[in-house]
Parts: sequence; C-alpha cells; structure tokens
Amino acid sequence: MSLRDFYMERINLSNDPRFRASMRGSSCYNIVRQNGRTFVQFDNLSGDFDAEEIREIARVHGKLAVERDGELDLNDWHFEVPVEAQVCPCCRGEGKVTDPSIDAGGLTWEQVREFDSPSEWDEAMEGWEDYDEDAPPRRTGNSYLDGHFDVTCPECNGQNVVRSPDLKVLASPLREYVQRYEEGLDADLAERMAEFRMGC
Repeated sequence: MSLRDFYMERINLSNDPRFRASMRGSSCYNIVRQNGRTFVQFDNLSGDFDAEEIREIARVHGKLAVERDGELDLNDWHFEVPVEAQVCPCCRGEGKVTDPSIDAGGLTWEQVREFDSPSEWDEAMEGWEDYDEDAPPRRTGNSYLDGHFDVTCPECNGQNVVRSPDLKVLASPLREYVQRYEEGLDADLAERMAEFRMGC
C-alpha cells in the first residue's frame, strides 16, 4: 500500500460514522430498567457540584441531600426521568453494521463481486438443509452481501435504538453537566480522529 493510499484509508475511516461511534467515549450515565421503570443512573457526581447545586438537584428530583465526610451528597444518583429513544442512526435499527475496515472507502460493484466465490463452508453445507432443519440458511455466495463482515453496531451495542435522558426535565446543574460532558466527548473524538488521520 502506498503512503497516499494509507492516508486516504485513514481519512475515509475517520469520517465513517461507524468507526467514529466505535472510537467515542462512554456517556456519563447509564439507562437502567427495573420493575417496569426506567432510571438514569449516574456515577457518584458529588465532587462535580457545590452544595447549592446538590440542594437544587435534590429539590427537583425528590432526593435526600446528606452530609458525608463533610461534603454534601445525594442519597443516590438514580433519577426516574423520561427517556428518549430513537432508532439508531448508525445501523438504522438493524443492530449490526458492516465492519468499516471493509468498505469505509467505498466499494465498486466489481469489488463487491470479488467476494463471490463460495467458501469451503458453503460447499460443505451444500444439501444439508434437505436433511437438517436446523442447518444454516443458504447464502447468496457473496460473503459481503451475506453479512460475513457484519459486526455489532458500536453506537447502540446491538440494541437497535439509542436511549438518552430527556434533558429538559433534569435539574439545571445536572443538565449543564451532561451537556458539558457530551461536548467534551465530541472534542476528544475530534482530536483522536485528527491524530488517527496523521497516522498516530
């Protein structure tokens, strides 16, 4: 591979939403379902807020503000708030995507056809469906089109949807914290992609 091709491949990957999703850091919260209820769970964030902000969060969300080791804290960081769910924009609700290392630079139809030769596995499975109802389904013979290069979607982790808290109902200190955290993740991703494009 020439140096030019190497850099072009890196540029294509760094602009591919599947690759970018796999390189982005984790959010500052988890969505938890218990007994038919949905909670947004944060790690203990008491060190990120002053006493006045802790009281505001406790008031808005009906939490108990308690003193621990001379610091004001909440009794827990689970919040029952509405959760927004949208079809995953990365996999379009499929839960899987083609590995971007295969086609991030685009494929011509001729290149797709290069995956056409049946594998030894396909040949070995020939006719098994006549004898075994649990035999894997026959494939088209094209490993690219048959999904041999599919991986779990990095954005929704195969869940088909992306869930996030409805920020409008969060107490303002908590809402601002989430927004700052997400902006930090975006900035970190942009820096990592710039380094990746340069071959780092």
